[in-house]
Amino acid sequence: MLCQQCKKETASVHVIHLVNGQSTERHLCESCARKDSLAMSEDLLHNFSVSLLSSLIEMQLGGDKESIRTIETATSCPRCGQTYRQLQRTGRLGCSVCYQTYRQHLDPLFRRVHGSDTHRGKIPERGGETIKLQKRLSDLRKEMQQAVLDERFEAAARLRDEVRLLEGKES
Repeated sequence: MLCQQCKKETASVHVIHLVNGQSTERHLCESCARKDSLAMSEDLLHNFSVSLLSSLIEMQLGGDKESIRTIETATSCPRCGQTYRQLQRTGRLGCSVCYQTYRQHLDPLFRRVHGSDTHRGKIPERGGETIKLQKRLSDLRKEMQQAVLDERFEAAARLRDEVRLLEGKES
């Protein structure tokens, strides 16, 4: 079956859209499906993220329009120049410095949405054992350092032994 869009390549992607109980099928080649999917998902994602971010920012400020106006006009990123209003409108940060510039406003949002303001990342289901082991070692070392600072030397020794055991598995 030929791609319904370019009518040149063999259709290898079959898309079914369900809207109000009505289904429509489209048969596309890989490149047309990628273009179609990218365009559609970028529009959906952009519209969703902008409205979500705007709503969350307003909620965070308690809907106080004066606070929102003050933040919008007073703050801009020193590196890229993005204003808070642009962040709210686009739903995207301009650069890595924006995280620091708008930290006091973003951290409460991150905690509300993700339950934490620290990014932990994802670990792949398969082949992630090494990453999990390294993460566990890092956590144990931090915990051991804190135990030493707190003068809990027995706990620190136990953690040291566990670190050594795991380091043996890492090799």
